Amino acid sequence: MHIPRGAESSAEVTEKASCLVCGARQGRLLYQLPRFEIRRCAACDQVFLFPLPSEAEICEMFTQLYRDGRGSVAELRDYYASCFDASPASPVADMCRSWLQALSRYGSGGRLLDIWCGTGIFCHTARDFG
Repeated sequence: MHIPRGAESSAEVTEKASCLVCGARQGRLLYQLPRFEIRRCAACDQVFLFPLPSEAEICEMFTQLYRDGRGSVAELRDYYASCFDASPASPVADMCRSWLQALSRYGSGGRLLDIWCGTGIFCHTARDFG
């Protein structure tokens, strides 16, 4: 996600969050989410999440999102709901078809490794694509 410099709110600069890239302790609040803040480092412009969830919390959040769309960010609920829809009208399946069309220039058939995997829509679409 690209957030142009200067697009951030005039929210206070805080020293409680350290940048994950340069370690600077000053960042400007861009967005306040129910549990997290999205901040921009005042020194290097890196955008980062604060506080960082633990590995276990991340696993649980993604399990909830992928399983039933529950989560603290409403925008993600809509996105993850579409990740289960492999119908021809699905925007995610349509994006997968465009990638497969681009790949088909290099040959057809054979094996495909899906790194993105998630809900399996890419593999499902690839199977239907041929």
